[in-house]
Amino acid sequence: GVRKAVNFSVNRPQVIKIEGYLSGSPTVQLLPEPLTGGVFSTKLYPTRSPGPTQWNKARTLSKNCGVGHHARLNFWHGESAVAIEVAAVLKYDLTKMGCDNVNSVPVAGYARYVEAGVKGNSMDIMTAGWEDDYPDGYDFMHILLDGRTITKNNNNNWSYFNNKAYNQKLDKANALAGPARAKAWGRLDQWVMKKFAPLAPTFNQNVVDYLSANAHGYVWDGPYGSIDLGDFYQS
Repeated sequence: GVRKAVNFSVNRPQVIKIEGYLSGSPTVQLLPEPLTGGVFSTKLYPTRSPGPTQWNKARTLSKNCGVGHHARLNFWHGESAVAIEVAAVLKYDLTKMGCDNVNSVPVAGYARYVEAGVKGNSMDIMTAGWEDDYPDGYDFMHILLDGRTITKNNNNNWSYFNNKAYNQKLDKANALAGPARAKAWGRLDQWVMKKFAPLAPTFNQNVVDYLSANAHGYVWDGPYGSIDLGDFYQS
C-alpha cells in the first residue's frame, strides 16, 4: 500500500518544473512510450499536482505510511541544487501521505547508486534515473525488477522487488519477438505498476538538440532518446 500511495502523492508537474522548462513529460509507467508497443497510459496514477483528495487516498492506502507516525523514513537523493529542490518537493509529498519523519540523506553523484545496490542498506526510498542500454523493454523490466538477480552487492533492482508471478510473466515476454514482444512489455509494465507499484515513475526526459544550418541527415532515435550520429553529414 505504501508504494501505491507514493504514486498517488508525488507531484510530477512540480518535479518537471524544477528540472527546467519542458524538461520532461509526466509518466506513471516504467517504460518510455516507444518501447510499450502502444500499451501506454497516464491513467494508472494521477499526473496532475496532488491535492487533498489524492493525499487522503494515499494516507488510506499507506495506513499513514505503514511505519507509524514517528518512525524514521530514510530518503536518499542527489546533492546538486536541482536534486535538493526536487527532494524538498518529494519530502513534502511524503509528509502529506502520512510519513511525518522523513530523514533526507543527500549522497554525491553515482555513489548513491552504488550504496543503494548493497542489499540491506538503510535506504527506504530514493530518487534515481535510468537510460536504456538498448531499445527494448527487457533492459528496464529485467534489470530493474527481476528479483532473481538480487545479490549482496551491485544491484540495479533498488526496490528489491521479487515476485514469482512477475518473473514468470517477464520470461514469457522475453520469449517473444517483434510487435508482440513490445506489447507484452507494455502489458507487463501496466500490470506490475497497478498491482505492486515497486517504483514511482515521475517523468520521461525531453531532449532538445541545437543544429547548425549546414548540418543534415538528422534522425531522432526515439527509444534511445538521442540523435543518430551515424546519419549526420555536412553541406
